[in-house]
Formats: sequence, structure tokens, C-alpha cells
Amino acid sequence: MKFVLLFFFFFLSFFSYSQSSKINSYQGKWTFTQYNENVIKVTFTPKGYLTNENISDAVIINPSKKITIPISIQNDTVFIGNNKQIKLAPVIQKDEYKSFQIKLADGEKIFGGGERALPLNRRGYRFNLYNNPWYAYEMGADNLNYSVPFFTSSGGYGLFFDNPSRGYADIGKTTGNILEVGFISGELNVYIIFGKNYKETLSSYHQLTGTQPLPPRWAFGNLMSRFGYTSQSQVQDIAARMQEEHIPFDAIIFDLFWFGDSIKGTMGNFDWVNKKKWPDPKKMISNFKKQHINTILITEPFIVQSSLQYKNSLPYQAVDSAGKPYMLADFYFGPAGLIDIFRKDAGQWFWQKHNAQIKNGVDGWWGDLGEPERHPHHYTII
Repeated sequence: MKFVLLFFFFFLSFFSYSQSSKINSYQGKWTFTQYNENVIKVTFTPKGYLTNENISDAVIINPSKKITIPISIQNDTVFIGNNKQIKLAPVIQKDEYKSFQIKLADGEKIFGGGERALPLNRRGYRFNLYNNPWYAYEMGADNLNYSVPFFTSSGGYGLFFDNPSRGYADIGKTTGNILEVGFISGELNVYIIFGKNYKETLSSYHQLTGTQPLPPRWAFGNLMSRFGYTSQSQVQDIAARMQEEHIPFDAIIFDLFWFGDSIKGTMGNFDWVNKKKWPDPKKMISNFKKQHINTILITEPFIVQSSLQYKNSLPYQAVDSAGKPYMLADFYFGPAGLIDIFRKDAGQWFWQKHNAQIKNGVDGWWGDLGEPERHPHHYTII
């Protein structure tokens, strides 16, 4: 990491400034935007940086009108806060990444980052900030199904990096007192969230990014599930045995065999394709409903090449830089495209495929692999 020593010191007191302020430095431009009394967004744009787009919709609240959190800059290092001061510096280029470095105190604990088979305190570890399936994992698996670029600190603050591109977090592994988070592209930003305790920090994060609406009451009950029910007669027999044994349950979850007989090659069918094994799904669902048993089906935004809907899905798939649908060649369930659910037309097409099952009486959906499951390292243009 290289920093140029500047023989001047910026001290910025933003108590009277507008909702966003920009400061030029030797290596680029700093932008500060406050969102409430204890949350501030810090963005750094290196000189000549051309991929600073922000395609995320994670933040749902509007900025505050004024910046009241103390900020100072010295030698391209930013100091945020008063009693709990965060020291933040940019790393302009490290391999293919651009990063932030944050100074950690002795004994400071860092939690978060998504699903990892690691100790809850992530200090001393380095892991990727992208998604990766890891079947039959054990302790030490550091890159599981989904990543969340949000961290909380025992020092009384949280950090949210709103960047969906491929990244990493090095939490004192390379350098013991440095938390380094980098990304390959996109806006280089971090939301710093101050809190008196973890509860306040998490509450502010929830206000910033939103919360899910409460599901229906039955969804909190006992759900009957396995991998997976392969026929209508099988699931009916098991449900009957559960009732005979006086084991209460509120819903049945149907895994991927509802749309195909094989684990691979069927994702994207969106229908009960085997009429012998599933002769009358609508009647089955109706009979369960009469017994106050709800039905949940698994669904995924991936459409494998051998599925019934692959050709129909091509106009709605995510594309490469040339505008061509890309195929995930190493996807576990078979070569597949990914529905671009951020597009309105793609979202409408996707939900149309589910409406038929909702009309059949389906009460809930298990949205699987929506992270998505694997961050593509390469793709094949078709």
C-alpha cells in the first residue's frame, strides 16, 4: 500500500453542511453522506476510476439534510466520529481489487460477513465476499452459500459495504490490527453505523436496509420436509403417519422433485412434469388444506439448459457486457442461465410461472439459490 504524504491537514466540521459533501484528495475524491444521527456513508472514488456505478437497492431511506458526525482528513486517511473514532484509508490497487482499510483496536472483536463455518469472532480470518456452494462442509469452511458485507464490532459500530461485486474481507489475518475489505468493481463505499450497543447498531442497520414483513402465523409452526418427496402417494403416506403418531405440523415443503424426477437437469420446469407420480397435485393440495396443512414449493431463479422453459427464458436472463445471455457452465444442477429479477419484465415473467401453482392452492414459496448460489468466475456466450 502506498500513501503520499501531504503537508496539510483537513479538519471538516459538517454541522452546517448540506446532506452530501465532497473533498478532493491526492489519490481521489471523498464523498460523505449522512443518513441519520448515527449513520454516515463514506465513498471514495480513485482518480481515473471508471467502474464506480452503484447498482444496489439495499438502502431504503433517504439521506439526512445535514452532516453532523465529525469528520477529519489527514494524508488521505479519514477519521469519522467523536468518542468512537473510525480510521479509514483507501488502498488504490491491490491485485485486481480496490479496498478500504480500517484500524482495529487491541482485543476488538468483529462479527458478521454471512454464512461461514468459522468462529463468530471473525478476527484473524480472511474470506471471500461472494457466494459459493460447499457440499458436506465441516468446520473451517469459510465460503458457504451466501455472503453479507455487514460487520459489527465490539468497539461500538457497524460497517455495511454496499457493493454486490466480487470482494473479500481480511479481518486482521494479513495485518493484525487492520480490517481490509476490497471489491473488484462498483462504487467503493462503506456505511459506518455507530451504536451504544449491538442492539442499537443492528436496529440502525435494519432502518437503513429494511426488514421483511412478518410471515403468516402458520409459517412459525412445525414444517414437514425432507430431500425430498418423490411422489404424491409418498408424501400423503408420510403425512398420514405423522398424524397417526400425533406429531403436529402446519405445512409440507416440497423440494425439487415436484418439478422433475432428477436432481440435475430439471430446474426451471415450473410444473409437475411426471403425471404418474403426481397425478393430481391440485387435489392433493386441496385435501391438505382441508386438514389445515399448507403447501410450500421450492423455486429458484436458475433455468437449466435442458428444462422446459429454457428457450422461453432467454429474453429475461442476465446478460454479459455484450448484452448476450450468459450461461453458468459449472452450475451444479446443469448448465444454466439466471433470471434477471431486477428487471420488471423478467420479474413479471418469473411470477407468471408461479401463478399457476398459486391457483392450485400453494400457500408459500421456498426461494432457494436466490443469492445466487455461485458467483460466476467465467461464462460462455450463447
